[in-house]
Amino acid sequence: MALSGLLRPICPALARLLLASAGGTLRRAHAMTAPPPMPKTLPGPARLARSGYDGARSAADKTNGRAALAAPAAIPRAGSAAPSAFGNPPAPAPTQPASTAFANIQRPLASVWGVALLLNQSEEFVERLVEDGELAWVFNIAGRGSRKRCLRVFIRCVLDFRAHVKNDFSATFVFNAIFPEARPRFCTREVAYAWHCGAEQVRGLATQGALKMLPGGALRGANSRAWFSRANLADFLTSRRVI
Repeated sequence: MALSGLLRPICPALARLLLASAGGTLRRAHAMTAPPPMPKTLPGPARLARSGYDGARSAADKTNGRAALAAPAAIPRAGSAAPSAFGNPPAPAPTQPASTAFANIQRPLASVWGVALLLNQSEEFVERLVEDGELAWVFNIAGRGSRKRCLRVFIRCVLDFRAHVKNDFSATFVFNAIFPEARPRFCTREVAYAWHCGAEQVRGLATQGALKMLPGGALRGANSRAWFSRANLADFLTSRRVI
């Protein structure tokens, strides 16, 4: 009984101490997360004048802001140089002429798929160009008995068509571009590279007798190499020209 009488006045004091401690912790947390207080008074006209800010500049800023919202920044077109971050646009990027856009192409002949890729068209579109005579130098190198044509187009005709240029290439010019006149003979891989086809295609034409292999070569076997004369290759292309 005496002990309970001693603890009775201590318990309220302990509770007040705990509440005061919790309240201080909450006030410190609120002070850390709360935004900074707003100023009680805004700067007057005299203070703005001393700082160099005037009404004319404010009006200009408002006008420029409305113009920026009304007219968004222009999006640069493909192939053009984007403006720099400092507001001064750099010099425009140089454009390559259409006639030299694919000047780095090495192979003289291209497949229908390759021509469609260069022209950004479908293979059916290229087939119609061949049938309409828009591509003058086209060859069918398909083997005997093939149900589908294997067309190869002279790449200069494709580039000129893309550039809207009309050139009448002579047979001498075309054959010299495919097989240089300085070389009297060409091996299987060289013919396949020039014709943009596989070596098996060339071997098949030689097996069928469409191409005449020079003596001393072989179509099959380890380290085999077949050679074909330039005259024979030119005669074959002449007979396979699509007109």
